[in-house]
Amino acid sequence: MLLTPLACKDEFLEIPVTGNLTESQLASQAGLEKLLIAVYANLNGRDAWHGGATNWLWGSIRGGDANKGTNSGDFNSMNPVENYAIEPTNSEVGAKWAKSYEGIARANLLLGVVEDTKDASPAVITRVTAETRFLRGFYYFELKKNFNMVPYIDEKTIGGVDAY
Repeated sequence: MLLTPLACKDEFLEIPVTGNLTESQLASQAGLEKLLIAVYANLNGRDAWHGGATNWLWGSIRGGDANKGTNSGDFNSMNPVENYAIEPTNSEVGAKWAKSYEGIARANLLLGVVEDTKDASPAVITRVTAETRFLRGFYYFELKKNFNMVPYIDEKTIGGVDAY
């Protein structure tokens, strides 16, 4: 019996990622509107008390106009926030930081794409840009209130859509 070695080509490694959007797909009026929804969604999405406009944990609980309630074992990472005894290793600190920068990254992605959009009217581009810059400013304000000195990253700092 004769055995012949077979070799595979590396072409199967070149398959694009399923669900990956290109900059050209996003650089349309519909793409801008969907990206803007993503920037807004960070306000009240998953873990809304970390990135949300309600600021329940970092505003109401820490400020004293709301109480966590129940017992000390229920969501105990919130107790030090309420008592002004936060340690840097508290998971709520990292979550607030990450959620705020997630909103900034979404805004920067949109602002990087808006310059290449051809099919949107100047009025739409102006509106979308203004809303996005406002939201990015909101996320930076959240960081300033909670962490003071934070790195400023805009759409030109990292290098566009590919960085995200």
